[in-house]
Amino acid sequence: MSRILKLTLRFVPDFYYKRVQVYSSHVKYIEGVVSDLGKSQKVLLGASTFPEERAIWYLKGVEEDELSVILQKDPFVLGGLV
Repeated sequence: MSRILKLTLRFVPDFYYKRVQVYSSHVKYIEGVVSDLGKSQKVLLGASTFPEERAIWYLKGVEEDELSVILQKDPFVLGGLV
């Protein structure tokens, strides 16, 4: 049985305004990640809160090192927004 991992990403203050420059690249990147993880049924649910203070993901069977690699390439992380 695979364990379920809850990932919480906290956004920087004024994230809503700061995200504009990298939003489209983040969406494209996350669509690819979800597609890849979805093929092996590892993504259960992911969404941001309102107001946008954090994002929460529920993942199944994802190892921490795999998750670390995914996050290191996320434009929001690279842009210092998380």
